[in-house]
Amino acid sequence: MFLIKEAYFKKRLEQRITRIRDFVQQPRRWILTWYFGYCLLGIISNGMLPVLLPLMVSDYSHHLGWVGLVAGAFSLGSLSSIIWGKLADKFHWHKRIYYGGFVALLVVFAVISVLTSLWFWMILSFAAGAAIAAVSTVATLFVVEFNPQKEWEPRIGWLQTFYGAGQVVGLMLAGLFVSNVGMGFFVSALLLLPAIWLGTKGIPAVKSSDFPISSILEKNPQMRDFHFLGSFGKMEQQSNAIHYPIQTLWSEIKKIGNLANSRFGRFLFSWFMLSFGIAAFFAYFPVVLRKSYNIPPTVTALVYGVSAGVSIMLYIFGAKLAAKYGSGRVYRWGLIMRLIGFAIIFIIFFLPITKIYIALAGFVCIVIAWPLISISATDLTARLSPSGEGTAMGLFNATAGIATVAGSFFSGPLIQFGGDASLSGVAIIGISVAWIFARGLDRKEIIKGR
Repeated sequence: MFLIKEAYFKKRLEQRITRIRDFVQQPRRWILTWYFGYCLLGIISNGMLPVLLPLMVSDYSHHLGWVGLVAGAFSLGSLSSIIWGKLADKFHWHKRIYYGGFVALLVVFAVISVLTSLWFWMILSFAAGAAIAAVSTVATLFVVEFNPQKEWEPRIGWLQTFYGAGQVVGLMLAGLFVSNVGMGFFVSALLLLPAIWLGTKGIPAVKSSDFPISSILEKNPQMRDFHFLGSFGKMEQQSNAIHYPIQTLWSEIKKIGNLANSRFGRFLFSWFMLSFGIAAFFAYFPVVLRKSYNIPPTVTALVYGVSAGVSIMLYIFGAKLAAKYGSGRVYRWGLIMRLIGFAIIFIIFFLPITKIYIALAGFVCIVIAWPLISISATDLTARLSPSGEGTAMGLFNATAGIATVAGSFFSGPLIQFGGDASLSGVAIIGISVAWIFARGLDRKEIIKGR
């Protein structure tokens, strides 16, 4: 039984590699005009914002603890994707939500650098997270409801690739504005204008189906093969491109107690600890790397962007490794790579040496580990799930989202009382616990969900 199942998963991993290659070779067939507007969203939301927001709060307020609170508010707003999916499904407000999200972002970026109040920043950051979630949710629906089901996978694959490429470009652009954050936010607001215009030119007007977004992966589970593509530039958590009904998730979450000793339950706990452990560091990374390691934010953004772009090539390599050695083992390898990166950053904090180059090496190690973690974790979710793959992916993403919100809010008091080194220290603890609970996920006597 195990050999049959193992052969099945290995074959599916090989098919994943083939599909990626096929779709990459046929871009014109799958790319739509409004994808370029979605790319601009990636530039702003996951490229410029993660660098400029913590720098602005730190430099304008001179309260390091505020950075974590503002980052936590943003992450909390990102969890609103379920609400937008429900509204779109029930009232068919697809275009209103899509354009409304862009307009809300434009307003936020136009005023956020003018204000210096913590509560205003938290409210605006929450609104930005919710607006990005709204656009991301409806963007997936545009693909699903305006195209036949057989085209979902390649079209969403390219949509996520545009978003991920935007993240990398945005990180590069962020380096140009670290000395003038206000101008960076103003430019971000201006970039949203062509994004809105591109939407008016490319979004279809007639729906070919009326398919609830909450059922996408249940009907087409292989779409998860491309789910990670939109996340390669955002190393701290998964993309929020595909969403699930909260009632289904809650009913499954209530069963976690019964899964506590199962492989799936242990894997979700491992994923939670990983996401929680690194959230604090990523809430502060441009600030801490500048303050404690003398790395200019311009260099941080450049290295982050280049490393994230180069790491794209590791996705197919990661799929091959998972097919050959097992997803559980590759997942642990990725955790070890991240553990090494954070250990380097933590140790040299206390050494009386020039830190910049060694710290950058550790940071690069953290970034390039993501493809191995992402592709293996996605496969483990489907492999170990005791229920449908769509629900399992919902739990997987919900776990990361909740852990990121908790870790971001926790980062404020953590750095206030523990200092800069505590951020990488908590990451080391979280990753170590994640690695311990990830042991044995490829054990041969495995029965799905056990």
